[in-house]
Amino acid sequence: MPRTLTPSTSATRALSSAHGEQCDYRASKRQTKLRPKPRGISSQGSGADWHFRNQSDHLWVGELGREYDRNTPIGSRLLDVLVKNVTQRGFDYHPNTGDAKFDAEAKQYIDELLADPKRIDVQGQYTFAQLTRMVLRDTYAAGDAFGVFTADGPLATREAHECRQPRIRGVKHRNNVLGVELDEDRRRVGYHFTHSPISPLSPSVKHEDLYFVEAESIDGDWKTPNVLHLRDPKRVTQTRGVSIFAPIFDYLGMFEDQQFQQLVKQQLANMFLLKRQRDVDFNPKMLGKRLRSGVESDQETEVARLLEELYPGAELQGLPGEQIDLLSANIPANEWFDHMRLVLRIMGVALGVPYVLIMLDTADTNFHGYRGALVEAREAFRDAQGWLAGMWHTPVVEHYLHRWADEDASVARYRERTYREARRRRPKADRFNFLRHSWTLPGWPAVDALKDAQANAVGLATGVMDRDTIARQLDRTGEEQARRVVTGNRDYWMLGVQQAIADLASIGQKDAPLEVIERWASRYAPGPIGDRTQITMSADPAQEAADA
Repeated sequence: MPRTLTPSTSATRALSSAHGEQCDYRASKRQTKLRPKPRGISSQGSGADWHFRNQSDHLWVGELGREYDRNTPIGSRLLDVLVKNVTQRGFDYHPNTGDAKFDAEAKQYIDELLADPKRIDVQGQYTFAQLTRMVLRDTYAAGDAFGVFTADGPLATREAHECRQPRIRGVKHRNNVLGVELDEDRRRVGYHFTHSPISPLSPSVKHEDLYFVEAESIDGDWKTPNVLHLRDPKRVTQTRGVSIFAPIFDYLGMFEDQQFQQLVKQQLANMFLLKRQRDVDFNPKMLGKRLRSGVESDQETEVARLLEELYPGAELQGLPGEQIDLLSANIPANEWFDHMRLVLRIMGVALGVPYVLIMLDTADTNFHGYRGALVEAREAFRDAQGWLAGMWHTPVVEHYLHRWADEDASVARYRERTYREARRRRPKADRFNFLRHSWTLPGWPAVDALKDAQANAVGLATGVMDRDTIARQLDRTGEEQARRVVTGNRDYWMLGVQQAIADLASIGQKDAPLEVIERWASRYAPGPIGDRTQITMSADPAQEAADA
């Protein structure tokens, strides 16, 4: 009778276990031969600050990020793209308190303050826009940066390495994370800073030299910040920031190493190598006859002769029984360029900067690819602008508005009016708010403004798109966009009317009729372009084929 083959008990268990693991999340499995476990991961879960439990690690990562910004072209270029696109020429402050008179006064006060280095910078050197660019760059490179309001008024900037963990004997800091004091709900109580050394040759920082700054000041009904902590955390429990280069440290370092090695190889490739072969019948006495030196064998003299005879188009002749070959290397290989482009793209993906912006090179894409990359990158830049306005710009404005109210009794009445109206049961939009404002964030020129305008016009005409959707593309609400359009057209037209009345009066037509004034004003302030322009759209097959 044929024998029946039955699997062993151990084999059955192994197959069952393997099938069960495939049904689970493979990422939940521990270290295997093909998937080593990364260091520093706790299998029981850990807070975001646990990964920087050693202060020296945090300081090292920050300094390494600054090093890549300082000494690597790609690292510096990545930060240039990020900082310049986010900040541009600065954010425009627009108060919207509910009182037009105070709005005008507040805008003038804040604009003058932010543009005066002596009032906004403790060093008296930089405007607020310039400080913002430097602080944002250091935040990206080192992980975070700080702004400390001084008692005299100006803003003092503190770099990431100046906020330190205190280590004073007899003082317990259970809720202190790398210099940031927290309460039980992780609210910031204060910060420990070092005194900024003036000389770069000063000794290392001592923890006894730290000074403490409370995070906020409470004055009556108002709470104002004393310290601005600019950071971009990835987790809600993360206290300090991390360098934006952290995910690509290896890529940046190896990329620069390979570039340097390639330069060295290219130098060697530009050199030449003479390979001399001699037959067994070669007679060394021929050297003396050729050089007329009387020396039977002089190797150095022979090498010098060959080098002296080298020039463009030269023909080297060997001695009887001698063959001379010129060797050169083919550097670099074609695969090297593809690999370098891939590495640049990976680093750009990690930071949200497309390859076309890193290298300022569109040779590898067409117009549609270039436009799509810019649109996607600008979405990330717009998010960074909103984050920067909330973390940096708005607290600065609110602090100085409170300081202004403390110094000026007439402004203090507006602040008290905010407190009174907040108690009334009125719609929030109708209340006066001393601090209410908005920011006009800098934008970018359209890649193809005419096509965008045509698409919006066709969308409105066909009902596919409404005005609110178009306003959201500009990072505005429909009401804000409508107010801007109406207010802009009114101001444009009124300025033209005022100029027309003045010009007519200068030629003796002081009491000119309204029709004449309107005709003159139309020369200075023409009506909306939509009233006089017809937009047509047509497809160009040749152009579409070229773009594709």
